[in-house]
Amino acid sequence: MLKLLANIAVTLAVLEATLSATKSFAGSATWRLNPIRSDWDTAGNWMPRTVPDGPADIATFGFSNINAVSVSANTTVSDIVFNSGAAGFTVTANPGKTLSLNGSGIINNSGVLQNLVATTTPEGVSGVISFINSATAGSQSVFTADGSTADQAFAGRVQFFGTSSAADGAFIVEGSQPNSTFGSGLAQFHDQSTAANGVFNNLSGGFGGGVTTFLDSATAGNGNFTCEGGVAGGAEGGFVIFAGTSSAANGMFLAYGPTAAGGYPGTIEFMDSSTADHGTFTLNGGTVIGEGGGEITFDDSSTAADGTFIIEGTSVSGAEGGELIFFNGATAANATIIANGGNSGGGDCQFGSGSFGGPARLQVFGNGTLTINFNAGQVTVGSIEGDGTVVLGQALAVGSNGLSTVFSGGMRSLGPLTKVGSGTWTLTGASTYNRRTTISEGALTVNNATGSATGTGPVLVDAGTLGVAASLQGRLQ
Repeated sequence: MLKLLANIAVTLAVLEATLSATKSFAGSATWRLNPIRSDWDTAGNWMPRTVPDGPADIATFGFSNINAVSVSANTTVSDIVFNSGAAGFTVTANPGKTLSLNGSGIINNSGVLQNLVATTTPEGVSGVISFINSATAGSQSVFTADGSTADQAFAGRVQFFGTSSAADGAFIVEGSQPNSTFGSGLAQFHDQSTAANGVFNNLSGGFGGGVTTFLDSATAGNGNFTCEGGVAGGAEGGFVIFAGTSSAANGMFLAYGPTAAGGYPGTIEFMDSSTADHGTFTLNGGTVIGEGGGEITFDDSSTAADGTFIIEGTSVSGAEGGELIFFNGATAANATIIANGGNSGGGDCQFGSGSFGGPARLQVFGNGTLTINFNAGQVTVGSIEGDGTVVLGQALAVGSNGLSTVFSGGMRSLGPLTKVGSGTWTLTGASTYNRRTTISEGALTVNNATGSATGTGPVLVDAGTLGVAASLQGRLQ
């Protein structure tokens, strides 16, 4: 009996030691100078011997001989603190596991970059890093959402809920590799969360592009966003997507065309009732023969609001410029839209079926274009200026913002064209559209050196003023 009791005692001691070496009672703790191994969920790696895994727990990292830490179980902490003097760590949320922060979030006092990774497996099991309540991503912190390498496999995610914030973090959102249908890395903003001052690089993979999404009432804050173009034939570029009532706020956005023939552009999409707010958007021109530049689309009841949109042309012969498209109830609202020319293709702003121009200010230069598509119906815009081209596939009314502007470019295709609003619109270029020009409000001044500024159709003064310092090809009604 004594021998049996002794054996039982030894067995219990071994079991206790084993349990204490792995996950123990949760509590705040500091990563040791010499941990047993890289596993977050091993109590012996921490001082005291407890694993931080509770909503009030703080995980602290200082100088250590193991700087790669793997989260191998679902884990929630209030904060992760990197102390002064800490080296650069890499904390990885393993596939199928979520690392959640619900207090202050990341606090980096180390003075060096700290890396956090949401990884994945070829089988598509995703690691997740999640910010909850008012947690923030801190500063000098780099987050990577890994893309997948397998078909129908999900990728790493970094996600924000509540009023959490990306703060001053940097985010690398990877694309998926060939044959991976759902495998793009994701940065997701829900509820009233914000990208704050974060920097987001949405990369192309061999198939899909990395995606940053804003849902509910989330905002892009003052963030900086880049959407890379497709790096291979058939490869998507990076995406930024706004849905719900989310907002681009005061963000800065840059989208590129593909870098390989047959690739797709970096793309920014607005849908539902989302808004560009006061964001600034630049669409670079294409760099590959036969391919265009970066792209923005507005769909549903989304609005360009007070945003600034710069659509660049291209310097590569045979390539095309960037493209901004409105359709299906979307509006340009009070935006300033600049379509620049290029040595080859120019930037293009298009209004498609069911879209609205609102009082937007359009500036069209060189071989940049404003296109009213054939399926658009009548579109009204605030004003047009510059020396580019306007393509009138359908009726266009100009002047709703009351500004007085000069347009020295040309208008072609069908029309008709109507001058509205209190301002004066001066036309000094030759146009070839063939339907009627109507002055309903304000003043239209014609001062072209050659051709006809009002195309070949008749000119009707319904109200307002027509000032003619040149010849009209169409008859005056």
